This record gives sequence, structure tokens and C-alpha cells, in this order.
Amino acid sequence: MRYNISTAEFDGWDGSTNATLNEVQNDEGSLLDLSSKYGLSDLEEARDRGYVLENNPQTDIFDNDKLVLQLAINTAQFGRTFQDRSHAMAMRSPPDELVNSRVFNVNVRGKRGNIVQVYPAVEYDFVPNTLMASVGDYVHIQWTGSNTNPRNNDGQGLAGTDRSNMVLQADTVYDEDSGSVWEGRSKFGHWGRSYPEILDDSTLLGLTRPQREMLALVAPGQFRGEMSELDDAGTYFDLGPQKVTTAGVAHYMCTRNNNFSNRSQKGKLVVMDIPIVEAQIGSMGGEMELPQKKAMVKVEVGVLPDLMSMQMESWPSEIGNQRIVDAGESFTLGNDYASEFVVLNPQEKLTVGKESFRMEIQLNTTKAKSKNLKVYRTNSQHFATYEELDSVVEGNMAVIMTDRGGVYFVRENVQVAGAAVGGTLAAVVIIIIIVATVVYFRKKPEKLEAINKRIRHAKRSAQSSV
Repeated sequence: MRYNISTAEFDGWDGSTNATLNEVQNDEGSLLDLSSKYGLSDLEEARDRGYVLENNPQTDIFDNDKLVLQLAINTAQFGRTFQDRSHAMAMRSPPDELVNSRVFNVNVRGKRGNIVQVYPAVEYDFVPNTLMASVGDYVHIQWTGSNTNPRNNDGQGLAGTDRSNMVLQADTVYDEDSGSVWEGRSKFGHWGRSYPEILDDSTLLGLTRPQREMLALVAPGQFRGEMSELDDAGTYFDLGPQKVTTAGVAHYMCTRNNNFSNRSQKGKLVVMDIPIVEAQIGSMGGEMELPQKKAMVKVEVGVLPDLMSMQMESWPSEIGNQRIVDAGESFTLGNDYASEFVVLNPQEKLTVGKESFRMEIQLNTTKAKSKNLKVYRTNSQHFATYEELDSVVEGNMAVIMTDRGGVYFVRENVQVAGAAVGGTLAAVVIIIIIVATVVYFRKKPEKLEAINKRIRHAKRSAQSSV
């Protein structure tokens, strides 16, 4: 809904405010009672003094009929909705097996036409056109089409219709950007291509072939008809929530909405084999949390300068340590890892001035009660420098205040028992030797005097030699 104009002259949300209060004849004004709003006795007095909802009312603000002020009011423009774009939708409770799971909705936005024809809407696009998920998450693919678009709008297929489908793009034929997104992961499809992969050779989310066929034809059970451009497919498609079972990066496209007039409708799905979340957080604050509460970020109002895309993921400690080693570095402080590695992107200063935000990192069960925990931060670009951060432990979470992204982890810093015992024994032995020496010379002072004489003789010999 756009260009909605509301007015405080009356309660538009009151159910009794409706079309029955419209004026019966022209120039009579509405029957809406504004008297209590302006401290007048009743509707009759309000109407006598011009406090009535009508075009250009003349109000008697002094109650003397000698001076009235005309208001520039057009009831056709007063409290109304321009360009009603309301959409009806159904919200359903998830099935029991999904209550504790993450479910991502993949939809289609935009409408038929080029960028000028669809303004102020947008051209076709998958939403989100880049989805970050983890193995074990669910993706709910669904979208709506239409048969009532302007018939002269550009587009493929039957005039006036919206249709979409989803197929994996053909395999890579040239190097594409830096490759950092799929580094170490399987890549399926090439985002720069406009041809689909052969269905039997494709893989997407770990879906079965019948499910991939449904995504391609948008018509389970559709028999014959014009399907080359999906004209006879239904306007609504719902694959249902599907569990992601395959890690990797998949690039997909719509075969119909893929010509010069309508910018290509493509999407990307990045599936990690580790937990990952993404959120848009700005100056109004916000929160993000990893599955199983492995980590949480809470940003208060006014901490961030602008809206930014923040991403958080976790690595098992053995993987995090291996990445440090692979970078040619090492970390030797402490004795053992007390948490997983938590990566918060962008790995740079994020806040306004000296502002900071709260970050919580889940501790390993065996380390949660340790009194010797330290939180460290580094950068995954080099793993060369490490900063120890002030922290407190609340339950099973290490809590810090920080102003930037980076790689965070908790180490247990316990003094080795053997070294501590050895050091204590050495100190005891030294004390015993000192005490025994003092007692010995007190009992035999002549021995101490003999030693002193030897020292004096040694000094005189050294001086004569010089």
C-alpha cells in the first residue's frame, strides 16, 4: 500500500466511522460528529460553527458569526489511500517437525515489464537472490504469478501474464569473480550463463529429480498445453519446505524471464556445512543468533551508523585451529579451546565512534565453570595478530562488548599442575637451605669468621696483583 494519507480530525479506525456518515445531499456536509474533538456541546453546534467534514468549510472560531475562516479541505483527498497495493496472504503454523528448525522462504518479486513500465515496482527477481543457509536448514520455495498485468508490458509468454520457474544454470565455462564464495565448496552452475543444466545432470539443494522437474515446469500433474514459456502453468507454486542436504554453491535461473527487455531473473544459494546466519542491522539496532545458540549479537539503537549486512558463522575448534596453521601462524596462549570459533563479518570496525555492541559465545560444556577463560579476537585474512578482550561469564556464555567483526574464540588458561608443584618444591628447598645455613653459622661462629678471613685475603691479593 503506497501514498496512504491519514488525518487526526477523526478516528478512522473506529468501526462506526464508515460510509453511512456521508452527506445525504450535496453541500450538507458529512454526519460525522466532531463536537467532542473541539470542545463543542453537540453535533448541531459543531455544524452551526462550521466544524463539519465537508469541502472548504467556513469555521466560526470566535462564536460571533462576524469572522469566519475558510479551510482548504477536499474530502476526496482527505484521509485516503492512493494506489492500493494491498496483498492478501495466509500465515500458517509450521508442522511439528519444523518448530525448532530454521526455514527460509525463497520467493519472487517484481512484475512483467521493463524498468520504465513497472515503475515504481521492480522487474523480476528472486528474493533473496543470494541465500546463505546451512546443511539441515529448510528452504520453502513458493511464489505467485498473475494474469492481470497490462497487456502491452514487455515480457515473454502470453501477454499480461506473470510466470516463474527455477532451474540450475549450466556448468562453468570461464573464471567468475574471485571465487571466494565457493572456495573449498562444490560449485553448481555458472551465474554468468543463460542456459540451464540438463535435468538429469543437475543437483539443487539435494532435491529429488521429480522435485527438480516440478521447479522447472511449475506444473505438477500438468498435461499438455503451452508450457514452453509456462503459459498454462498455474499462477501459484508451492514446493513446500525442503530440507537442505547438500553443501555447496548453486546458481539458478528462470528460463522464461531471461531476455534483454527484462533483466535476467537469477539467484544463488550458498549452503555451508557449518552454522551461518545473516541479518540486516542498522541504526535502529537488531539481533542475530546462530542455531543452538552457539553465539548471539545484540546491537542497541544508535550503535551502527547505517544499515549493513552482517553475517555470523561458527567453526568447530579443530577446524579453526587448522585454518590458523594453514595460514602459517600459531596460537599458543592458554591450554585448550573453550568454545568454537565465531566469525562475524564484515571483519572491520562497525560502530559509531566509541560505541560497542554485545556479543555472546557459547562455552563448551566442560569449560563453562572454569575460572580461567580468556576471549581472543583475530582476523581470518591473516590470523597474524590476536587481541585479548575483557569478558564475563553468564551461565554457559562468555559475554564481551566489541565494536568490530572478526574471528572470536575462548581459551582456557589453566596453570599446568606439574609445573606449579615443581616451582613450589623448588622454592621450599631454597628456603630450607637458607634457614639451615643461618642456624649452622650461629652454632659455629668460628666457621663464619674463617670464611670472612679468606674473603679479605682474596681481596688484598687481587689489589696487589693490580
